[in-house]
Amino acid sequence: MRRDLEDLIRYTLIWTFVLVWLGLGLAYTTPPAGPYSDLILTGFKVMLAVVLPAVSLFLVVSWVVVFRERRR
Repeated sequence: MRRDLEDLIRYTLIWTFVLVWLGLGLAYTTPPAGPYSDLILTGFKVMLAVVLPAVSLFLVVSWVVVFRERRR
């Protein structure tokens, strides 16, 4: 159980750093103008809109399960 909790903490920290890195990269990146770069940027934003909430929800559910098992 302790090893699982350590892994979950590690994954949560990694995910937090990934979110910060992606957010800063998206905020401070100025892509060249053009239809191709607009398409790539839009695709990246759509992918983030789907992947970020899904992984975050997975981590939250994992934490809830861990805390419920520790109370038993």
